[in-house]
This record gives sequence, C-alpha cells and structure tokens, in this order.
Amino acid sequence: MIWEKAGKIRCIRTPSGQRRFPRSEILRLLGEALPSGRRAVLYARVSSAKQAGAGNLERQRQRLEEHCRARGYEVVAVIAEQGSGLNEKRKGLARLFKMARKGQMDLTVHAAGRFAKGCGRP
Repeated sequence: MIWEKAGKIRCIRTPSGQRRFPRSEILRLLGEALPSGRRAVLYARVSSAKQAGAGNLERQRQRLEEHCRARGYEVVAVIAEQGSGLNEKRKGLARLFKMARKGQMDLTVHAAGRFAKGCGRP
C-alpha cells in the first residue's frame, strides 16, 4: 500500500501478513476526532449448554469485567449468550450491532474468537 510506505497511515500487520487499520487512523485521515468516551459493551459467548453449565460463560464475563475495570472503562451493558459462532442471527450479536449503530457505546470488549468461528487467535 502506497500510503503505508509513505507514512501517511499506520497499519497493524497480523501474523498472516494482513493489514489492519486502526479506527483512530481512519478518523484522523477523515479529519474527525476519536471518541474520548470509555463506554464499553462486553460480549461473551459459548457454543453449547454444556459450556454454559460448566461456568465458562460466567468466567468469560468476569474476565472481561476485570479487563475493563483495570483500564477504567465504564461497562454500559453485558451481552452473554449461548450459540454457535457460525450462526450470524444471534440475538445478542444483533443487540451489540444495534447499540453500535445508535452510538450507545465507544468500544466492545470480547474474548478472541467470540464473534464468529475463525475470528480468534491465529
């Protein structure tokens, strides 16, 4: 990418070599400020009732809350659900996207791989 080589935009490289452009960089190029708010929505998900029954969902939620507390984020909502990562029509995920569209949060905090199958660790 020419802009990256010229130092006009900063990107983050994934282990597989893909480029990820931080929101802050996009907003900077557009002349917009990054929201200074610290309103966080937590998103926790397990795939099965067995995982939920074993306490995995609750432990995931607790870890996310600790992460936010340590960084001074205000948790405005916790969305926890059971459902397959292959299912794009999860109610909790739809609620998360709706909140983002309405500007009800500044960031989402989630464990790696919780949005969808294959979106986790490399």
